Order: sequence, then structure tokens, then C-alpha cells
Amino acid sequence: MYPTGRPELMKMTARMYATWVIVDDIMDNSTSLSSIHDWAGMYRIALEGEPAADARFRAIWELFASESWDSRVLDLAKFSLRKYLEATISIRAIEIQRKSMTVDEYFDLRRWNDAMPAMVYFAAHVDPDLREPLLEIHDHPAFEQAIKYCGIATGILLDLCNLNRRYQEICQYTNITRIIERAEGIDFPQAVARTIEYFHEFEDKMAGALDEIGAINPELSTAMKHLQGGTERWLTMMRRVGRRYGKLTPAPPNQATHT
Repeated sequence: MYPTGRPELMKMTARMYATWVIVDDIMDNSTSLSSIHDWAGMYRIALEGEPAADARFRAIWELFASESWDSRVLDLAKFSLRKYLEATISIRAIEIQRKSMTVDEYFDLRRWNDAMPAMVYFAAHVDPDLREPLLEIHDHPAFEQAIKYCGIATGILLDLCNLNRRYQEICQYTNITRIIERAEGIDFPQAVARTIEYFHEFEDKMAGALDEIGAINPELSTAMKHLQGGTERWLTMMRRVGRRYGKLTPAPPNQATHT
């Protein structure tokens, strides 16, 4: 995802990602809105660089408390992660309460819920050479479109990867394929085909925006392509493996249990 990142900045960011994935999975597997709000609340505290009550958030607050950030990039990352938390809570509420939702409404939430915008800003954290280029182009329409379409395309791919998977997240109602089934009144195979069409549509839109960015700043455009390509590669690997977490196995005497 970040092939040009500085090693020490990458290590700290990777530790945060490892914790973040678990926290996100806990929320996606919960049917208790109060519990989801609690987890999101602890994430918000850690996001401000403060120790949360739960020590499992340590890697998150350590990253955001680090002095290695450019304050302008940090503000953008924090804004995106606040949007991520808001969208996650909204999607979980829709999943739990079976609220009605259109395809466009889902895309508007999913583009933030998969946190791809924040991951773009992390690229400018782990590679300081990208900071000024990103800040200079941040308000350009092509950059805004690239982030939007990247978020939607990745969200669609995540949903496709969760179909018929050997481990199930509790997000069957708010999977884009299921939303299309209900909205268009079509059967499951047709909905899958329509989902794939949406994926290619938004990837094409993202590619066009990245080409426009590339004419202004090739390095930033390439970095965003690495992020998208690396994410898709990781999702392909997870799909092939079938489960994100290994089963607990009995440990030999005097050795720690491993996963």
C-alpha cells in the first residue's frame, strides 16, 4: 500500500492498522448499538492522542500523539476518521434495525466507512515527500473525485469479498448486493452482476481522476494507485484464505497459545 514510506513511520502506522482492523471487526460483528457507540467513543479518544480506558487502543493513540505528523495532514486524517466512525455507526444502525436504504445512500456512507480517504492521508504521513503535493492539490476537484470513487469502489469490493465467505460479518442486510436485490427486485445472481458493473464503473471514474492528478503531480497519482492496488491485493489474499483470524489451537506445555 505504501511502498515509498519511511520504515519507522511505517512501523508505527502498521501497529495502528493492526489494532484498527480488530476494532472495526468488533463493531461489524456487534448487534448492540450501545456497545458500538462505546467502541467508537474509545476510538475517538485515541484519535485525539489521548489514552483510552481500554489498553487495546494504545497503538491508536500512540500514532496520533506522535510528533512525526505534519499538523495539516494530521487534521485531514482526523477529519476522515471522524467521518469513518459516523458512517460506521450509521451503517450498523441500518443493519440492526433493518432501515430502508437506497444504493446512492449506501455509497455515500460506504465511501467513508471503508476509511479509504483516511488511508490516502496516511500515505502523506509515512512518506513526507508527499505532504506538500497532497496539500497543494487537496482542494482540486480531481482529488476530491479520486478519493470519493476510491472509497466507493473499495467498499463494493469489500462487499463482494464478504459474499459466501467462510467467516461471516453481521452485514448481510447492508451488503451492496443485498441492497440492489431489494431496490431493483432482481435475483441474487443478477444483483451480483450489477454489483460488479458498479465496481468497474467507479474504478473507471477513479482512474480518470487519477490521470488528471497525474498531469499535475505524477508522484501523488502513483501513490494513490499503489494504495488502491495494495488494498485490492490484500482483499484478494483474504478472500483466498477464507478467514481473517486463525482458530485457537492447544499450545504445547509451557508455551503460549498461538493463533
